[in-house]
Amino acid sequence: MKTLFLALICFPVFAASDFIAIDLVLKPDQKMENVAQTMNARLVNSDDVAGFAFDESHFPHVTILPLVIKRSDLEKVLAIVKAEGNKDISLRSQAIEVTKLNDNADEKLVSLNFEKKPELIKLQEKLLRKLKPFMQDEAPKGAFYDEDTIQPQFVNYVENFTDQHIGKDYTPHMTLGVEPKGFIHVTPPTEEFHFSGIGVYQMGEYGTARKELR
Repeated sequence: MKTLFLALICFPVFAASDFIAIDLVLKPDQKMENVAQTMNARLVNSDDVAGFAFDESHFPHVTILPLVIKRSDLEKVLAIVKAEGNKDISLRSQAIEVTKLNDNADEKLVSLNFEKKPELIKLQEKLLRKLKPFMQDEAPKGAFYDEDTIQPQFVNYVENFTDQHIGKDYTPHMTLGVEPKGFIHVTPPTEEFHFSGIGVYQMGEYGTARKELR
């Protein structure tokens, strides 16, 4: 019994609610946000309604780095992000990409991809270096905005992001929604969009940015 007591002192037990899944993102300017809202509305307003609508708790964004941290470390992480200042980055849109959530899933995510600029890669790698001491290996469902709706694919996405989506493997993109069956895509014009500032949000279903933290 004494040995067990000492072990509990040395190795504290954390609950899922002690962690939070956050997404460090580029925040779009009004022009990009308007385009995202229009494209998202076409997906949501189709006959086969699925996915999510951009609203006061679903924010358009381009992910830089998702991670899970202890809630007790949140203010430290926000301070590190704030120290980076408001990064102004312009990215040229490239193409619409449709991705299956998994091999057997009917649901497909629709994303707008952007060019991979060296300055964005450097920002990602810099944030990773500074925040690595706070990062947790596992992403419990209770760390997300709504653990009842988070899909296993996105838990895995967060847990494996640093192994699969850093540097040359990183594809900047904005998730626009879920593709309805039989939907016909309209290829957007290739143009440059402006992003101002790094936002921090609690992550939700489909990798959405649900709750603004910074």
